[in-house]
Amino acid sequence: MHGYAGVRNTDNNLWRSSGGEAVYYTAAVGVVLSRQGKRQRFFGGHDDDSHCLALDPSRDYAASGQVGAEPVVCVWQVSSMQELARLQHGRVRGVCAVGFSADGQLLA
Repeated sequence: MHGYAGVRNTDNNLWRSSGGEAVYYTAAVGVVLSRQGKRQRFFGGHDDDSHCLALDPSRDYAASGQVGAEPVVCVWQVSSMQELARLQHGRVRGVCAVGFSADGQLLA
């Protein structure tokens, strides 16, 4: 995957996982990049461009929100790349921010 959404998007969009990998998004894809192995893994749960990303305090769970006619927030595990939850949002043009509580139990 080539590209990075950080040129125009200056929100928190680049994180470090519990395993030391870079976690970010570009287009509709969540990317986990291992510098040591020069390897990328991908989360493909979105069907439109991602617009925000947050990691929980353990740095193993991510939430990413998207734009579009029927935007969703996907909660996924960084280590396994598995989607854990999909939160539908109606009547908005996109989800512009997500965040976990300090204990990682809640998502706003």
